[in-house]
Amino acid sequence: MDFRASATLLAVCEYCQNTLIRSDVDVENLGKMADLLPDSSLLQIGVQGKYKNSHFSVIGRVQYQHETGIWNEWHVLFDNGKTGWLSEASGSFVLSFLSETGAPTIPLVDYKLDLSLPILGKRLNVTGIENARCIAGQGELPFKINTGFDATVVDLSNETTYASLDFSETPPLLFLGEPVELGALFLSNLREISQTEIKIKTRSFNCPSCGAPVQTLLSNSKTISCNNCTAVLDISNKNVDVLVKSQKALANQIQPVIPLGSTGHFEGVDYTVTGYMRRLTKADGMLYYWGEFLLHHPAHGFRWLISSQGHWTFARPLPKSPSETYTSAHYEKNYKHFAKYNASVVQVTGEFYWKVQFDDKAIIDDFVSPPDILSKERIAKEITWTAGEYMSSAEIESAFKYTFNLPEPSGIAANQPSPYAAESSDWLKVGLFFAAFAFALQLLFSFISDNHLLLDTSASFKKEGVSDPLTTYTSSTGDSTIFQSTVFEVKGRASNLIIKQQAANLSNSWVATDVALVEQNTGLILQAGREAAYYSGFDSDGAWAEDDRRQEIIFSKVPAGSYYLKIDAASDWSDGSKPAVTNNIQVYRDVPQWSNLWFYLALVLLGPAISYYLRYRFEVKRWAESDHPIVSSE
Repeated sequence: MDFRASATLLAVCEYCQNTLIRSDVDVENLGKMADLLPDSSLLQIGVQGKYKNSHFSVIGRVQYQHETGIWNEWHVLFDNGKTGWLSEASGSFVLSFLSETGAPTIPLVDYKLDLSLPILGKRLNVTGIENARCIAGQGELPFKINTGFDATVVDLSNETTYASLDFSETPPLLFLGEPVELGALFLSNLREISQTEIKIKTRSFNCPSCGAPVQTLLSNSKTISCNNCTAVLDISNKNVDVLVKSQKALANQIQPVIPLGSTGHFEGVDYTVTGYMRRLTKADGMLYYWGEFLLHHPAHGFRWLISSQGHWTFARPLPKSPSETYTSAHYEKNYKHFAKYNASVVQVTGEFYWKVQFDDKAIIDDFVSPPDILSKERIAKEITWTAGEYMSSAEIESAFKYTFNLPEPSGIAANQPSPYAAESSDWLKVGLFFAAFAFALQLLFSFISDNHLLLDTSASFKKEGVSDPLTTYTSSTGDSTIFQSTVFEVKGRASNLIIKQQAANLSNSWVATDVALVEQNTGLILQAGREAAYYSGFDSDGAWAEDDRRQEIIFSKVPAGSYYLKIDAASDWSDGSKPAVTNNIQVYRDVPQWSNLWFYLALVLLGPAISYYLRYRFEVKRWAESDHPIVSSE
């Protein structure tokens, strides 16, 4: 037998299953290796692939078993002689390499879930502490294995790095790597899916609770429920034990809306529904239920389809841990913490790859970035992360190509996409476009406007008496005066005319003016009234003043001609002590008006404002169900 890797210490003959151990030049036969447990892995010895442009071959395997199922460690050899391990568990893959340095020195008893440790310049969190048993080995391996030996494995990870500590040796072995997708490894010589199905034999037995026949679908199932009596059965070994005698007497048991065995098309492949688990949490004295369907594909492992109040989420397990801060970054998206809650299992139907039991408890943290959600689930020995995406009922039925009696959505789901999100963005884009267009036009009009001063004069108004016999005269009532200006010429196209008045010397008084713009040849008259005032004084807060002495009148589209102003003024002159009011008057032609722009912008941005308000109200309702409501109910 040839040894392909220089580091190979042990090899299992693929023909006779004898175990050969190499010690320099001598090869010792240790006897026959134990049989591997059947699984649905597509990998096998002889598979070839590429990792970071380096070619490798699969030359060996070690199979382990722990509480959550079976996992394979595939020994890979690169062309440059370097070796590594491709870990496969529940459809997730991690490629890692033995590190000679960096293993923490703390004792095993001090390892706790979520413990943060520095490893070679990076901080990683403990995500799992498992006791694993070696089932068997296959092919070439770099160490001697004994079937049935136990080892404690501690898993750690962060957003980019995965680490594993193997405490079968002292000090522990440190393996560093990263999660990988099979498609990214360009693998060849894989087993066909049909081969994995032929190899795995379903298991049949009679339910120890009611005697009804039970048959499994998965090779590595740990629990299954009896369709007849609903008992939950432990099938992790040859002896079938009853975990829950019957769920029929339990409250709130329901029939899964998607039948077990149904096939749905997700991620481009067909997944089979193998199990259904119903869970609940309690918040503010209320019970909230949701269902979780377990999906399986031989090549892609397990997925979850989660149903809550008529809302659906398709989720996949994450082998690496996102950064758990209030705003968690994952896949270049920002996630916000939504809620932390306790979950309990209240119903189990079908098969599961771990020993799920009635009333199993977990602590869950949800982080959302609609339509996506990250969920962190903590049990006694493990922390798992899943990444989910919101799906509509129509998408679920399309995936299964069947019309189910799905419940109507109720309320707003944590990761439900806002129906106003895209709409408000579109409204804003359109609004900003027209606002920019209007602003550009305003700048153009301002540039080409004449803004020409036609008249600059002043008038003095007082009771009974003429202040300037050339420009004013006393009205018949004696309580107002009339001013008439000199004639000024308006030339060019019809445009606006602005009359500016300032009652410069008003003091604790007012003056009202009735202004007439008169064309002396045609008799055209344009009229408008304004009132100016100024008051000041002192009170307990100190000095105060109300200044409204400046007034403007705008006449639009005034044609060319010869014009003069006629102003009739009135004020509080009854006691005769008020001084004359001096009014400074200016007339401008073709003045750019920004008020039109502000009105237009308000109109254009009304749509985006309404859309964003609806979007805001939607988010208020969403986050009202979270630990971080936008609007407090207190």
